[in-house]
Amino acid sequence: MHFRHFDDHVHYGRAYGGFGRGAFRGSSGRGHGLNGRDGRMFDSGELRLVILALAAEKPRHGYEIIKELGERVGGDYSPSPGVVYPTLTMLEEMGYASASQDQAGRKLYQLTPDGEKFLADNKPQVDAILARFGDDDDRRFARFISVKRAMLNLRATVRLRLRGRAASAEQILKRAVAIARDLDASQGRTYIGCIQDLAACYERAGRYVEAEPLDSEALRFYEQNDPDESVDLLVAQHRLGKIYTKLRRFNEAEPYLQRSLAETSRRFGDDSLYPSFAMRDMGELYVLKGDCQSAEPLLKKALPIQRRIMGAENPEIKPLLEVYAKCERGLGSDDEAVIVEQQVQAIERTLTAMREELAKH
Repeated sequence: MHFRHFDDHVHYGRAYGGFGRGAFRGSSGRGHGLNGRDGRMFDSGELRLVILALAAEKPRHGYEIIKELGERVGGDYSPSPGVVYPTLTMLEEMGYASASQDQAGRKLYQLTPDGEKFLADNKPQVDAILARFGDDDDRRFARFISVKRAMLNLRATVRLRLRGRAASAEQILKRAVAIARDLDASQGRTYIGCIQDLAACYERAGRYVEAEPLDSEALRFYEQNDPDESVDLLVAQHRLGKIYTKLRRFNEAEPYLQRSLAETSRRFGDDSLYPSFAMRDMGELYVLKGDCQSAEPLLKKALPIQRRIMGAENPEIKPLLEVYAKCERGLGSDDEAVIVEQQVQAIERTLTAMREELAKH
């Protein structure tokens, strides 16, 4: 589901996840591939732009976009419906595309005025992407296909192993960063995606000091290369804000998290899943600062949203529940804290059972 792309990029490396890296990743895709990073041939944001470009040529059905992508890229590339259709849904939610039904009841996608403006603002990048796939040198193109695909497949494999096997994932991700640095001479989006995955690995292990310079480098890249409205830029800001919170660098964290909350609320509505992650992380910042009064309204608003959309027993809610329990303890509401802590324990039992079942296989 594409909401994971946002949170995975925020926590990161799993599906911001979420806008998408889940969560907006994975986005990646993490809702996988909402920003294109889990697509086999596209770096972060590229798949979204190419789909908009195809829809700008003429209104297209989803299957037509998949077919046209395969023909434009060539080689043995086959776009995944599991990447393309969530991306189309995301573009609708962002207001860049709209869908009408044809006589057969199939969705027909076309650009909105906002989508046309976004595409025009990113025309140089779109032209560069399409030119890249227009190379007439078959052997050079085939080599590009194999190297790029191997690189992104490696990253996708690592993400499947991130939970519970951080040490092994770290070794592989370090190698992926080194490979990407060699292949991506300009240290572009493939390289940046790899260092964000490595930062996510460090974050899961509580190694925030090591994660911070990697997320800072990613943010500098997006500040220099992406427009203000870029989802990738917003994700990078949120990620760094979250790391700063863990490092108790609250004055640096707060502006990034406030912007994330404001922007996700504006784009998706403040009762949607995306801003609930920002509410959670802003709430954690306030709890760590000892300001539980400011944290409680944010956490109370985020919790029913996540329960409604993800399900009350979804393990992805555990971080929010843990922060909420600390908040209630800080406010002296011990009875409420106990109830929430029991919910956390129930989720932990579920996770333990899942791990034991996986271990059998």
